[in-house]
Amino acid sequence: MMKKTFAVILWILLLAGCVMPAFAEDIPEPGLEAALRKAQEFNEWMRQRTDDEIAAEMHISRWDVLSPYGTEAPPDPLIEVSEGDTWDDLILRLLEKYEADADGVGIGYYNSRTGEEHYVNADRYMVSASMFKVPLNMIFADRVSSGEMTMDSEIFGAPYRWYQYRTIVESDNERSVDLMNYLGGYRAFKEYQIPYLGNDPEADLGWNYQIENFYNPRQFIHMLRSLLAEPERFPGILENMLQATPYSYLHQYERRYPIAQKYGFVEQSESNRGYHTYINACGVVFTETPFCLVIFTDNVLKAYDLMAETCMVMCDYTDMVSRFAAENDVRQEQAQEQARLAQAEEDRKAVAGEAQALAAALRGERTGVVFSPVPLSREKTTVQPSRFQMSVLSSVLLLWIFIAMVIGFVVIFRHNVSGKVNAFWAVLAIILTALALVVCVVGTSFGTLFARPGGNPSDTVSSFLDAVLAEDYETAYSCLGNYSSLGLELAPETEESRMLYDALKQSYGYTLRGEAEIDRLQARQTVALMHLNLKAVRNDAADRVAALLEELAEKRAHEQIFDENDRVLASVSEEVYRTALAQALDTGTRYYTSSDIDIGLEFVDGRWLIIADEDLLSALSGGAADA
Repeated sequence: MMKKTFAVILWILLLAGCVMPAFAEDIPEPGLEAALRKAQEFNEWMRQRTDDEIAAEMHISRWDVLSPYGTEAPPDPLIEVSEGDTWDDLILRLLEKYEADADGVGIGYYNSRTGEEHYVNADRYMVSASMFKVPLNMIFADRVSSGEMTMDSEIFGAPYRWYQYRTIVESDNERSVDLMNYLGGYRAFKEYQIPYLGNDPEADLGWNYQIENFYNPRQFIHMLRSLLAEPERFPGILENMLQATPYSYLHQYERRYPIAQKYGFVEQSESNRGYHTYINACGVVFTETPFCLVIFTDNVLKAYDLMAETCMVMCDYTDMVSRFAAENDVRQEQAQEQARLAQAEEDRKAVAGEAQALAAALRGERTGVVFSPVPLSREKTTVQPSRFQMSVLSSVLLLWIFIAMVIGFVVIFRHNVSGKVNAFWAVLAIILTALALVVCVVGTSFGTLFARPGGNPSDTVSSFLDAVLAEDYETAYSCLGNYSSLGLELAPETEESRMLYDALKQSYGYTLRGEAEIDRLQARQTVALMHLNLKAVRNDAADRVAALLEELAEKRAHEQIFDENDRVLASVSEEVYRTALAQALDTGTRYYTSSDIDIGLEFVDGRWLIIADEDLLSALSGGAADA
């Protein structure tokens, strides 16, 4: 019994000894900026030491720091990147320098500034070795960012963050198997990783995809681009890759920039394929313009040196093309700025010309607030003024009266010879009769000679104007003797005209000047009528148009202001005029004016009615009737 208890305790202690120290390891917290600062500090530390000092201070063998061939720097001559070198030229020179057969190499490159991608054997599937741990961790990290799990979610008794560190930094194969088993096994892992590869490899490899550790350069570039573009979606992966072998593989010669890398190394001897050494590395290199790089090798003798110097050359190449891209951007920006300034000057001239034309048109055009008086259709008697106007008929009648009087005199004289007629009284009767007829005829030409109409003309004027102010047009028109409508009740069609119309109605006011002057059946009442001066409003709006149009042209794109003939769009002109009009009407009281007008009236059918004339119509329309 004691032996069994001791065995269980020993097993627990051994398990704790294997697991507990792991929790004390330097596991980075998610956060790319902090990890980059730490990686750059490590670069500074390495640049100040020899490889032997690095190995001694880190308690690792010199073999871990250097390549298997013991070189501390690339073999001479060092490949330098010059202006005019293409990516393909540089890769060809690297392959020739290290005597590497292109059939045994797969390379992928992506520049995050220019967007360019380059490949050697882009779609050839090769053994990735431990690089498969990148897509393996992308599955779990994506679940963390989506909230499906956390970095501290337990997987077989340990938090995921520990597994992430062990599989990426330490490249722990057993912990990788644990993660795959957690997903359901190797084949389940191969299915889960497909969304991160950019394509479905099963369509290329068929059944072999389920059992082979095959990937190609294009797939790894796709994964690295995702990590670079969305580090928050895959927390912890780049942070751990910055700690992975920071002194070898892609980092063996390149000590200037932080490199987040994952290496892969495996030796295999199989009956159907023979002996192979697969030495690979993939990573994101954080130059001023970060770039992605992956290198597969199959039986390449100087694989370590090839990938190390390739990384150095790609850093120089990226710096060069990024510098050219920056210079080109500056040139394009300068050219665009010059074009913009030239276009702005053309627009300014066009705007100025259009503004002048628009302002002139606005000053010269009618406001749109024009009333349409409708004359009365009913017949009515119009009393003529008391002044002498002899008609043709009156003249003829007077002539006949004179002739009749002459004939009467002749008749009297004939009868007077016989003594039967009293000549004096007969002549007097004829003269008096003729005078009566003359008075009747002449009286019709003088008009009304005497009248005593009822009512007060001023009351009619007040009723009319009060009704206009109250917009009671039925009552107002009932006070008119010569119009059945003045069009005051009809709102204009356009928005601008309605704005003016509403402002005009609000401006009406009046004061009667003294008492009405009555002349028989006619009268006249002087009124001080206040109204909006529409012409002044229109001119003020026209003065504002140029500034508003220039302001609008500065805020909007060229095609939003001008048509294909570089003329200001009609909709823009309307918008500018509407805005200018609104600004002018904000201070509408400054445009109020008062006009003294004489309103004429006639006494018709027992009441006083207004005879509207041009002065009254002009005042009521704010001067629009004169435009």
